[in-house]
Amino acid sequence: MYSSLHCLTLREDCLWVEQGRRAICITYRYDVDTGALKYAASVFRRRELDSSELTTYWTDDGHEYDLPRDGVPYYNDRGILYRDLDQQDIKNHHQTTTRRYKIRPARVMVDSGLSYDDLIKTIRWEMCHGAGCRGPRKERKSGRSESPESVCSDVSSISDYRVSDETHELKTEFRARYYVEGREIFLVFKGRPSTGEILYGATIHRPDAGDSFSLAGHDCVSFERAQALTPREVEAHYQTAADRLHKCPVHFKIPSEMRSYKKQLKRSAPHREDLTVLMVDNIFDRRGGFLQIRGEREETTAEY
Repeated sequence: MYSSLHCLTLREDCLWVEQGRRAICITYRYDVDTGALKYAASVFRRRELDSSELTTYWTDDGHEYDLPRDGVPYYNDRGILYRDLDQQDIKNHHQTTTRRYKIRPARVMVDSGLSYDDLIKTIRWEMCHGAGCRGPRKERKSGRSESPESVCSDVSSISDYRVSDETHELKTEFRARYYVEGREIFLVFKGRPSTGEILYGATIHRPDAGDSFSLAGHDCVSFERAQALTPREVEAHYQTAADRLHKCPVHFKIPSEMRSYKKQLKRSAPHREDLTVLMVDNIFDRRGGFLQIRGEREETTAEY
């Protein structure tokens, strides 16, 4: 456990974490006292070496075996050879992680006072099941003053796209929570993995920030303290998002170049991080200058 007197904020740049056949590069900042976590990451997935990267040898008794060619970095996992990181890969991942951390980091609130091992496990959990490897695109600047939940008064002009009736009739719904740019976004959504069609409703909470603080004489970073939501408040936000999904959903479809994300709409999907980032991006990709947290009120909706 860290002492808040000596280390209010813990930060590491381009930390490498090994997990099975994955090598993960992480940059993060964790406020021990409040539980505020800011991070970005990139993942190197080791692939099995192909024949062009192997040289075949034979033993004296005629048995055949393969070894990597000279200069090919490899990783041996129970006798299977995988392509490993080389210096250029490391450099590329350092650049990608650093760029993500500067431009679009993930920001979440986690437990305060985590041990180092629990902190790293928490970041990995967020990468797989929560905020993902990076945050959404930053909101476009606007000269107008608007509320955190600005929506178009004539929402029919937001988008002409409509999902199929089969998507409306789906019963399985998913929840997602995302923190970006001082806002917490709550999503309730459903969709068809075969088509990539999605219906969602969302709500946004902008917490009141307290005064920033720093500790002179220590390597610390000042951080705005925010009042965490209670479980009842969290559930109320999800309920509002669900009501919007049922009554006035946003119609959305996974872009064709990201069709691999469709599998995250399956019940058995291990995570839905990419879908969450896509929907958050869509919320801030304004139509007519307004956030897309709800759509046009449906004349008929499925029974719930």
